[in-house]
Amino acid sequence: MYKRLLMSITAVGLLAACNGDDEDNDEASNGDIEGEVTISAAASTRDGLEEVVELFNVENPDVSIDMNFGGSGALKIQIEQGAPADIFLSANVDHFDDLDDDGFIEERVTYLGNDLVLIEPTDAETLSIIEELVDVDLIALGTPESVPAGEYGKAALEYYEIWGDIEDNIIYAEDVRQVLQYVEVEEVDAGVVYRTDALTSDDVVIVDTFTEDSHDAIEYPLGLLTDGADDEAVQAFYEFLQSDDALEVFEAYGFIIE
Repeated sequence: MYKRLLMSITAVGLLAACNGDDEDNDEASNGDIEGEVTISAAASTRDGLEEVVELFNVENPDVSIDMNFGGSGALKIQIEQGAPADIFLSANVDHFDDLDDDGFIEERVTYLGNDLVLIEPTDAETLSIIEELVDVDLIALGTPESVPAGEYGKAALEYYEIWGDIEDNIIYAEDVRQVLQYVEVEEVDAGVVYRTDALTSDDVVIVDTFTEDSHDAIEYPLGLLTDGADDEAVQAFYEFLQSDDALEVFEAYGFIIE
């Protein structure tokens, strides 16, 4: 869509800033830095994060960023079991809090926000409101126990008092991007995803937005894990993620900047 254009524009801005005297930018982006960074991130952040990594590497070509995407619950378990991770970007505060309580998080910020929406295939024209889900055959939803979008979605569908009517028609997915894929290829009639996921695809349309009262606030905490807290490359990328350049990328993808 528009992401490559945005990357090019922002990259030019970064190069121009490099020639100035912006001390804050120098602290977050230092071309002399070398190393490897592993970030575990919610699947819904994939497009934005991949672009942010490219921007970071414009000024830090010798830093290798390994991105591990998945459902936030699954990522949390991986971290608990010792999988390599320096930074965690979660789509669920509870999973993040569990890691924090157990001493895995060195520092944290509330980073992004999102909306929950109902989608259907572009040419379907079957639905117009959430309550009409009772009339379709198959609905994709992230597994509530491990996928935050699924947890929010189940709570929202209960709020609309239709969960009991549609529960047997739910097809569960391992993360929100799999929900999107199911709808794109028309394996299901509808799906529940974040607004940002829907905006990445020309093959789905947003039917309706779940009211904020129907689920907990959708917040994305960002954290520096204890294992990478003293690493210069990790610290530099963690700081860059919080820069205006990075936040503008996520905002362009529809995220709410906290």
